[in-house]
Formats: sequence, C-alpha cells, structure tokens
Amino acid sequence: MRLGLNWIKMRQSRASGFRLATSAFALTVLLLFVFQNCADPLDLANQDSTSFASTLPFAYDTEIDTIAYMSCSEMGTDYNPRAFFTIRAGGYGVGSGLRLSGPYLSATSNFTPGQRADSLAQNETNANTVLQLSVRQRSDPQSVLASSGGGSVQENKDYSNMLAPLDSPAIAERLVSLGETDRIHYFTGVPGLSGRLLEGNVRYLDSEVAAGSVRENLRDAGMLTVTYTDGMQANSIAAKTPDSTDRKKAYGKGYQLDFRMGFGIDKANASNRPVFTRGIHRVINSIQEVDLQRRSPAEANLRPWDCSNTYTFIIVRPEDVDGGKTACLRMADPLTPSTADRPALEAIRRVLRPEDWWIDLGRKCVMPKQSNGYCYGRDTQGKLDIKYDGGDCSATGLSCPHYVSVCVRQ
Repeated sequence: MRLGLNWIKMRQSRASGFRLATSAFALTVLLLFVFQNCADPLDLANQDSTSFASTLPFAYDTEIDTIAYMSCSEMGTDYNPRAFFTIRAGGYGVGSGLRLSGPYLSATSNFTPGQRADSLAQNETNANTVLQLSVRQRSDPQSVLASSGGGSVQENKDYSNMLAPLDSPAIAERLVSLGETDRIHYFTGVPGLSGRLLEGNVRYLDSEVAAGSVRENLRDAGMLTVTYTDGMQANSIAAKTPDSTDRKKAYGKGYQLDFRMGFGIDKANASNRPVFTRGIHRVINSIQEVDLQRRSPAEANLRPWDCSNTYTFIIVRPEDVDGGKTACLRMADPLTPSTADRPALEAIRRVLRPEDWWIDLGRKCVMPKQSNGYCYGRDTQGKLDIKYDGGDCSATGLSCPHYVSVCVRQ
C-alpha cells in the first residue's frame, strides 16, 4: 500500500501467497501489513527418535520485557544505528528471554539433553527457526510494514533477525541445559554469540511523514510482533504458523501500541514538567500484548505493561543546550541512584548505551554524545526553533520535541 509520497508499502510473503495491496493517500487506513500440538512423551523403546522428532510441537517460547519507541525523523542515512531506532525491543531482565516451550519439553521428557537438541533440527517446524522483530498487520501476521517505495522489506530497517537460527549448536545446547522455567536473554559464554543481547530494532527514520504513518498504523491496523521465520529462506518474512489456513495466527506475540503527547522542560525548575496543550503524539501511551497463536490477550494470561512518564525522556539537541534554549545536563550516570531514580535509569539504559547518550534524570531528558545523528533533521542554518517548554507546538509539527519512551513489562 502506498503512503504519503509513495513512502510506505506493505509486502506480503510470497511463500504464503498473499498479494500486495496498494492505495493512495489515506494514512489512517494503511493496512500493513495456537494452539500448540502436544505429543505424548517419547517411548524410546517403541519409536524411532528421528521419526518421532518430526511430530514434535513448536519448540520455542520467547518473552520480552522492554519496548522503547524513539520518535526521531528526517535522519538521512549516516546515523549511528546503535544509537538511533524507531522501536527497540528485547528481553533484558530475570524472567525474560528465550526457552524451550512447555509442550515441547513435555513431549521430549524421555530425551537426553543431546537428543533434545538434535531433534530441533530434525523437525520441519523447528529447524532453521529465526526469531524476528517487525511491524505486521493485526488481521494478517504474514504482512510486514515496508519502508521502501517498491514494497520490498529491508533487514535492520523493516525487520530484525534477533539471533542466529535457534537450532544452531551454540543456542540449542544452551536451551536444553536450562531448567524448565529458566530463560536466556544474554548469550555470554556461547561461542559466536558472546555478549549478544536478545534484542531487535526496526527503523522508520526517513521522514516525519513516515514516522507519523507508523504511529497511525500501530494505533489502528498494525502491531509490533516477535515471530519466528525460516532462516533457510533469504530475506524471509513468512511467520511460522500453527494453522496455514488461518491468517490471523502465528507462533509468537503481538504488541498493540497507542500514543500520547509528551511533556516539556522547565529551565528554572528541574522537577517541573510543563504540559503541551496541542502537539504530536510521540510517546507510547499503552501496550496490549496478544498471543498470536490464540489471538486473545485473556487466553494468553499476560502481565501488564507500564508506559508511565517515569520511563519517558525528552530528546534535546546539544546546540539548543549550549545556546540556552533549554536545559539538560551532560553528566555521568550516578553510581548509586536514588530509590526513585533507579527504575528509570535501569529502563533507559537498557535501550540507550552510555557511549551514545547523556541522561539527565532530574529533567527527564537525553542528549546525543555524537554528531552523526540528527534526530530533528539537518538544521544547518539554525532555522528550527524547537518548543521544549510546553504549550502549543502543533502549527507545523516540526517545532514539537522528540522523545524516547520506554515501556516495561510488570
């Protein structure tokens, strides 16, 4: 589908046989875009392990605990991708991350750890499975939001493969060594994956039209998804599904986002948060989590998400601070943050690296450390006057502040 100046189109997986739908204008009508079969425990005396492996249920279960939205736009192409993103999501804390699913563990209860790891690659559903972050259509999880005018999706822009294939030895051996309720979210000590977080990013940073269209879509027709695809297929976006006849289902989770206006900065009072009477909704307001296998939040027994202002930070330009237009301190993170500041610092540092961003906890603002990122576009002539202090900034939208807002799963 075309959006604005032919900016956004939806691409559907050829493997699923979906057609690309197009229409002009109408940002608000953009269309973007299980049960698990539990086998009986293996009786090694009566069945061949290879043939049994082919009947096993879906093996993977992923929980993320943090979703961050950065509203930056007009970024060009030479920004630092570690520092800038549209959505960054991952599992960072205890109780989050990747594990083998309950039905899979039950079905392989008589397997040794080695047999359990080997059977992942012997099962068509589980072999070559890659964990993927993307924005998809609520009514059709096979349809992915594409930023290119031609409708083709681009890795690390429209979707993110979060890890290597999950049946690869480095990951499979770690999974089968976990306790039944344990998860892995940081792959230290795993050959080839040392220091790798369970994290993904999508980036729609080209223009404010693009950024606004993504927000509109996430409110109405789309959702952020953590799904699974076939790593043997180049540039695959086909989501593995428990039922190929039901387009609404897929293995994984969906996250429906809503947005609100942010707050301002009072230069004279660090604890004051001036409000905006009119402006652009650039801060995550809420998240509804959906089990894509069942398509019902109630059936998924999901925990709530906290998207309060505790985890929201206004993005300021260094030149505006240096010119006295706003206030935000360049300061090192406190070694012993206060009880009140600790949750916000932990949440924001999950998604913003210390080498890339200054964080002022008192004023709830962040400032880039490097010059190769232009959250507000390239204002080389100094014409852009950002209204940081509340009130009405909606005349053109360009004067409204940008934010990074973080939601934490409870």
